[in-house]
Parts: sequence; structure tokens; C-alpha cells
Amino acid sequence: MTTCSPTLTPPPPSTPTTATFTIGLSQSGQPLQWHMTCNGTDFGTTYPEFPVPKDTQGVFNFTIAQGANFPLNGPGNKINAVGIVGGAAKPPQAGNGSGLISVSPPTATTLSFTDSNTTKAANKLNYVLYFTDGSKVDPIIDNGGCCTRSFWSSPVEFTGAQFAGLLVIAFVLGLVAMRIFRR
Repeated sequence: MTTCSPTLTPPPPSTPTTATFTIGLSQSGQPLQWHMTCNGTDFGTTYPEFPVPKDTQGVFNFTIAQGANFPLNGPGNKINAVGIVGGAAKPPQAGNGSGLISVSPPTATTLSFTDSNTTKAANKLNYVLYFTDGSKVDPIIDNGGCCTRSFWSSPVEFTGAQFAGLLVIAFVLGLVAMRIFRR
């Protein structure tokens, strides 16, 4: 699988790093096929995987240079231009089936969405871009996961068993310390 390298933007304090993907789409050939460029690299009709590194949010900006348009949002702001789901299956229809993605209202030639990448484990998001002529493009977002925590800078999480284990160790060390200092 080919990948598109993101443009990484260092964050201001207390915000995640941003991986930006600027994606151009053009439709040409017989039969008509979608061609994709990402951050200046031409991928042709082989759509790349978009890697969003660990502890980074992804920003995806699609622009159609030539071809059919993105469908606009429907009643109730229903998303019609993109379908997004987690896991291995492609989304069966337009809509946001992932709590990680926030989609901005599209125009006929632009679509933007942000991937918060806030699941702890790495995961893949499958999405399909839909166009007014009925054609589709279906690349994959490869999320690196989130939540690297340092002991000193953020809360530390424990399972119940881990916490109980630490309490037992602390208790035993306390007993040993009492014996040593009583002598």
C-alpha cells in the first residue's frame, strides 16, 4: 500500500500536533476515473493510505480540480459527500459512523474533515467519497492512536488489578521499613 506523507505542524501548548493532507482530485480518461494528488505527490488512480501519526490529529482537505462535484449536505445537515466507519469494512452509505471525525459542510468542489485520532490503540478508518455522478473514491486513514502519557505531565491510569498490586507492594515495603528502623 502506498502512503501519502502528511505535512506536520507543531502544536501550540496543550494542543495536538496536526497532520495535514491536501488532496487534489481530478476525473479523466475513458472510462472516467478519479486521479489523486496528495501534498504534491501524484498517485494517479492508486489511492494512498493516509497515516495519522500517534498523538496527532489529521486534517483532510479535498479539492476537486476537474470532474463531478461533491453532493451538498441534505436536510438536517445530513452528510452526503463522505461515508466513514472504523474497521475493515467500507461504509455502506454516506454519513459519519465514527466518533473520531468531524466533517465541515462541503461546497461543490471542496470537502474538509478532521480526524481527532483519540482512540488509544492504532486503528484504521475506512471512508468513501461520494460524487454527484455516482462515482466513489475509497482510500483508508491509518490512525496511530493517541494518549502517550508521561508520569510527570498528566494523570496516570491504572486498572483495578494494577492498583491493588501497587497497594500490596507499598504495604510490604512499609512492613520491611518498620522492621529495619525498629532495630
